[in-house]
Amino acid sequence: MKLMPRGRRMRLITVHFPDWMIEAIEQAKDKMGLYSKSDFIRYAVREMLMEVLKDETHRS
Repeated sequence: MKLMPRGRRMRLITVHFPDWMIEAIEQAKDKMGLYSKSDFIRYAVREMLMEVLKDETHRS
């Protein structure tokens, strides 16, 4: 299994966050120098996936 495919194809999903989480994402985005909340969410999800699936690459 390849963790980071090279393709840039993206699909739109809808995610509902509470207001406090949106505000926290906005603050984190600004601290990290990212352009959008989407950039932060993609970064955070990618980091979590890599952490959770790191052992999967050795099983293939």
